[in-house]
Amino acid sequence: MVSTQAPLKSIALTALDTQKSQDLIISSISDENFEDMVINQRGLKLVLFNAPTAFPGKLMKKVIQESMRSSPLLDSNSVLEINTDFNQESALKYGVRSIPSLILFKDGKVMADIIGVVGQDVLISVLEKQ
Repeated sequence: MVSTQAPLKSIALTALDTQKSQDLIISSISDENFEDMVINQRGLKLVLFNAPTAFPGKLMKKVIQESMRSSPLLDSNSVLEINTDFNQESALKYGVRSIPSLILFKDGKVMADIIGVVGQDVLISVLEKQ
């Protein structure tokens, strides 16, 4: 399993300077449908554990959306978001202690995690290793 952590300061401006085009949709999931939407699915699933009011999570969401625009590895079917304010069971199960946290699943198994905000290059690098 690959684990990556990076400082927020290094990508904050990059994430804020994203294109003004419409945001790509990242579907929301819950504790109730986590298994059906992630564990029982084939292929890559990138799950963003986040809280809607957390500024670092908003930055990471922009990085993910930019990565969705530029990488064939990510699309609206492979990226999911779970609100940890209301879905603590899944966060506890996967050891999420900080938001934002990303967990990459492949065929229902944890392959990598990313804690905090990272740049698009780091995210794509982690995806390409899978």
